[in-house]
Amino acid sequence: MQSAPDLSRPSKDIVFNKNEKCASQIAKILVADDNSDDEAKPIFIDREPDYFASVLNYLREGKIRLTQNAADLARIQEDAEYYGVHSLAELLRAELSLRGPFFVGDTVVWRNRDIRKLCCDIGIRFDGTTEKLPLCLNAFRDTRDKNECPFCHVTRNSNDNKSIFDYPYCTTRHPGVIVKVYGDACCYEVQFTCGESKLQFHIHGDMLRLKEERKEQF
Repeated sequence: MQSAPDLSRPSKDIVFNKNEKCASQIAKILVADDNSDDEAKPIFIDREPDYFASVLNYLREGKIRLTQNAADLARIQEDAEYYGVHSLAELLRAELSLRGPFFVGDTVVWRNRDIRKLCCDIGIRFDGTTEKLPLCLNAFRDTRDKNECPFCHVTRNSNDNKSIFDYPYCTTRHPGVIVKVYGDACCYEVQFTCGESKLQFHIHGDMLRLKEERKEQF
């Protein structure tokens, strides 16, 4: 098992490799190489450049985009732990604890309140080319009798299916409550309360996060 690197030594050239592509980058982070007597020799790191870059950006700017999908955040957390960037690793641990699967009664919010950015994050385009469209975004009614969720395969009468775009933007800006779980916990029925109105939408789990971290109960 590889130990976390020592970040207290002077800056060195870092060479990292992925898919036969190599790049060199001067970074103000120190990586230990206790078995090396050549201080001028670059350190070779076989890590995913995209995730490694996120660690470097955090060290430089002190921030990271937490609205990324859970799989990417988990990979960045692995790199943060490997390099001993404990503050980033803990930040990502806390964020990942807010991700699914969810349970009935959980209070949830959008993973990103900017719906357009959220949709782009999960591969949805607003140009008619997206094949897998969550029912909460599906506004097709005139061309189909039934809307089927491409993830959990539940079907809805086209006229009964609710799209968030059919309602004012403020309708789903407040936290919602999970009222039903579908499939292998990939999709959820979420109820939002707006004034005296209660509306339910069929939402894919990747679009949601817990409002607050769960408290352990014993």
